[in-house]
Amino acid sequence: MHANSLQQVCASLSAAVRLIAGLVVAAAAIVTIGCKRPEPPPHPIPQVGVTEVIQKDVPIYEEWIGTTDGFVNAQIRPKVSGYLLKQDYKDGDSVQQGQLLFEIDPREYKAALGPGTGQPCAATSSKQKESGRPRPLHTVIS
Repeated sequence: MHANSLQQVCASLSAAVRLIAGLVVAAAAIVTIGCKRPEPPPHPIPQVGVTEVIQKDVPIYEEWIGTTDGFVNAQIRPKVSGYLLKQDYKDGDSVQQGQLLFEIDPREYKAALGPGTGQPCAATSSKQKESGRPRPLHTVIS
């Protein structure tokens, strides 16, 4: 009787193992079927322009970045300050030493002179009176 009960236990155990194995396989199948991704929609066909080929000469353009430098580069500094009224040369023109380049507004300097006297108003100092020499206009104005 002991061998018979052992066979029954082994049979019920093997049935339980088969049942568990079947459940695992069924669960795996359900999971893999549920994880299937939908296919994306197909890409639209792009529109392409078509033209006829024409043979002709095409000009060649080249662009360069650079700095230009004159044969002689001079510093231009005014002897007096003031507002510019006019520029008496064109950009790129050759200029000579002593040539008039700019015209400065003279009202500021006329106001510094006395009314109609042509002498600087209140421009005499004690040293100037002693030396008897008038001061230059640019020292009076600045």
